[in-house]
Amino acid sequence: DPEALFRLVKAAFAQRRKQLQNALAAGFPALGKERIASLLTACGVAPTARGETLDIPAFARIAAALAEA
Repeated sequence: DPEALFRLVKAAFAQRRKQLQNALAAGFPALGKERIASLLTACGVAPTARGETLDIPAFARIAAALAEA
């Protein structure tokens, strides 16, 4: 879903130099930090990673997981 992917990327880069878990918690407040951390881990991404370190397939996996959450 392109819309979900763009929302994820926007949230990941909305706050400069934030860890992905914190940036996504701000962008998806209904999920909470713990749920986001478990989704990231399930997608093979460390919650402490930063948005700029991810490739497009990683963003796609996370967007799919968020769509199911």
